[in-house]
Amino acid sequence: MFQVYPIIPKGLREIDSKTWSNIEYHFKQKDNLALIIRLLHLDLFPIKGSDIAYLKRDGSALKRNPRTINRICGRLYEMELNKIFEKCSEPKETNRQA
Repeated sequence: MFQVYPIIPKGLREIDSKTWSNIEYHFKQKDNLALIIRLLHLDLFPIKGSDIAYLKRDGSALKRNPRTINRICGRLYEMELNKIFEKCSEPKETNRQA
């Protein structure tokens, strides 16, 4: 099957240095809403979940769901910045490549 449909792994996703600086700033300030907003603008959010997909689709849901934002940010703070960067810059999954 691999010979018919070869999987060509893509490189790491790039994160603009200014964008990453903003993420670091909001992470250190523990500004949950701003942190989530900045991370949602990246190609890949560091945490997978249906609530993340919902927040990406409906930006107004961010202000209506503060407990969800706080729960997600709690997980982000546990991950720490280096792991968040690593997760956000992972290459596209091979089953998702077009």
